[in-house]
Formats: sequence, C-alpha cells, structure tokens
Amino acid sequence: MIASRTLVAALIVAALAGCTSPSGPSSPGDPPADAKIDPWLGDDLEVDSAVITGDFMGVALSGFSCDVSQSFSANGDGDVRPTAGVTVTSAGSSISYTEETLISSAQGGDVPPTGAMPATFTVATTRGFWDIGDGGANTEWTPTTVLTLTGIPIPEDGCAAADMWWLDLSDVGTDTAEIIRAFSEDGLRNVAKECPDAWFTWVPPNLTCDEFDARF
Repeated sequence: MIASRTLVAALIVAALAGCTSPSGPSSPGDPPADAKIDPWLGDDLEVDSAVITGDFMGVALSGFSCDVSQSFSANGDGDVRPTAGVTVTSAGSSISYTEETLISSAQGGDVPPTGAMPATFTVATTRGFWDIGDGGANTEWTPTTVLTLTGIPIPEDGCAAADMWWLDLSDVGTDTAEIIRAFSEDGLRNVAKECPDAWFTWVPPNLTCDEFDARF
C-alpha cells in the first residue's frame, strides 16, 4: 500500500529519530553526529536495519545488519593487521583481535536488543584469553566495547539486495558516512514492474535484474 510521499517521509523520519547517534565524543569508526538521514522509501519499514560502527583497540569497525534484533556484527579490514571483530547473536556475544598470527578472543552473554533499536550497544565479555595460539601461557582477557547503530530504511523483502550493496560499497572502501547517506537518500531500486517474474522486488541501484540474480 502506497501512502503519500510526504506523509511516509515524515513517519519514517520520526521512526528513525531514535536511531541516530547522540552528540558527544565519537570513535574513528563512527559516522558524523550530523549525518543526514533522509529516507526515500514509500514502503513499510518492518525490519530494524542498521549500519554498525565502532572502534576497538584502534581498529575502526563497520558492519551491516538487516535486522539487529536477530544478529549484528562489525569488523575491521581483514587484510590489514591488526584487525578486530565484534559479533552479537541470540547465542551470545564475542570480541576478537588479531595481530599478525596471534589471535585473542573473548565471549559474553550479550544478546540482540528487543524493542526499539538503541543508538549504542555495549558488548561486555566475561571470559576469554589473550594471544591464543602463541605457544605460551594464555592470559585472561575480558574486553568491552561500544557499537553505534545507525538505522537505515530497508523494505522487508529487500534484505538480500541490501546485503549485496553493503558488501559492494565496503569492498571498494566507501566511507561509512557515505554508505549511510546512500542507503538513506538513494536507496535500493524497485524492479517489480521491470522484472515482474523475478523472485525479488529490490536490487542494488547499480545492478540490473539479471546481474543481481546471477550473483546468487
């Protein structure tokens, strides 16, 4: 059902107002506090999609989740050392840090949020070891970090397209703030009329229906 563009935009802006990060000090991986969220959708937003950012031990973290109430993660550049990663699922949370070949990891009991998406989410591990696999004695390690969740508008049946677009933008080194802007202002492309027999309704804006389908 399509509502008027003005009304829908107003409703979405109100819904996303609680998803922008608060003012104050931010880590290198965080989007600017004044990042503009200008939703483009004329569809119901029934998933809690977000770009996830943060910083851990000097490593800028970023990630995307189509539904943060299910799971989400943020990672550093896997080709550059040191790197790090933070994951939150219904089974618990984890933080990892890799420096050359030495891998440290820790686990915690944090699970995805319920209800309204929070602007930030604290991951606090309770058990872990530093420098696993270095041949020496392991040291107890229980790190903590804070992730920022910036809500972006994704239609309920657009998760596959959104995930692909996120990967494409990330692979070419697109700045996190620009990724948030692209999702919020440009958005996915609706191909319901263009490709009426396709199994999908949305594709990344840079792909045709055939290109999107061929990558699955």
